[in-house]
Amino acid sequence: MTGEAGAAVGQNMGGQDVAGLVELRRENLYLRQRIVDLQSDVTSLTAEGDRLRQILERLHGRRAPLPDPLSGGQ
Repeated sequence: MTGEAGAAVGQNMGGQDVAGLVELRRENLYLRQRIVDLQSDVTSLTAEGDRLRQILERLHGRRAPLPDPLSGGQ
């Protein structure tokens, strides 16, 4: 709502309702920031996993994949 309709709703709301909306807005902003932080953590952990995989391959050499025993390759 914008303009006069939004102002009318704001005037009709009690202080408790406004406080509840402010609290919800604060929580929403917090959760959005938390999502951004967690996405950054996932990106960092993915890169770290790739780096560790490369180190492991360098130390042990690349091995040929084992045949799948369930494939029935007879």
